[in-house]
Amino acid sequence: SSGINAEYGDIVDLKPLHTFWKVKCIMKILGNSGTLKPGDMQWMTAGRGIIHSEIPGREMVRGLQLWLNLKSDYKMVQPTYQELRSDQVLTVEENGVKAIVLAGEALGKKSEVRTRTPAYYLDITLQQDAKFKQKNS
Repeated sequence: SSGINAEYGDIVDLKPLHTFWKVKCIMKILGNSGTLKPGDMQWMTAGRGIIHSEIPGREMVRGLQLWLNLKSDYKMVQPTYQELRSDQVLTVEENGVKAIVLAGEALGKKSEVRTRTPAYYLDITLQQDAKFKQKNS
């Protein structure tokens, strides 16, 4: 069976160059480079296709990639890239509800992230007895 055999701190070759085509996802592209820190995010529209790499550092990290299919009208658009540092990611607090709004909107506030496919990407924390109801626009 194939797989990765590594210990914490090892640098692993994850075949870093690969392509994406006709999808939207979160990662690094278009000549941008840098180090993501906790709470930072990258948002990419691959459109007509792009080659990029994701190279892990020596720190233990956890991340999440969200893939959204593009409508047929957008399948061949020019690729785009957005990066937000944690202090730029919208956080809204109201009546015991904390919403980190990565994409879409919550509690009447809209994320700066530009999406071609309508999406809500929210991290919601509720205090005891708080209630949250998402309103679709």
